[in-house]
Amino acid sequence: MKVLHKCLFCNKKFFDYLSNNRKYCSRSCHGKNNTRTQYKVGHAPNDKNFKTGKVLCKGYVMVLNKKHPNATLPHGYIREHRIVMESIIGHHLLPEEVVHHKNGIKSDNRKENLQLFNNHKEHRLHHVKEKRICQK
Repeated sequence: MKVLHKCLFCNKKFFDYLSNNRKYCSRSCHGKNNTRTQYKVGHAPNDKNFKTGKVLCKGYVMVLNKKHPNATLPHGYIREHRIVMESIIGHHLLPEEVVHHKNGIKSDNRKENLQLFNNHKEHRLHHVKEKRICQK
């Protein structure tokens, strides 16, 4: 039995079998909507709630700051945890410095959850030591 569905991307109404559980009217709408999932709902640049200038990318909160010296080109984003660490230490981070999330949650950017390493080697050694402690 065919029932009326509503496309999650364009809001167009379409008929399909109930058992198919389709959410989009076409492959095109499905593809367009999937590009938004990397940002999470409510944070995509074309979303009405995008006034914050923040997006989620690979689990990290990215902040729009085109004037920051370490912002990505050409878009102008920088990871929020780096901005928080810069506010703690009082100057811009060097590109080789690494900010570590103590609890492993990439979007948890509280000051008490962040730890600064001088380079990737020190950060890697921290993880090696952490594994040894956990295995004992």
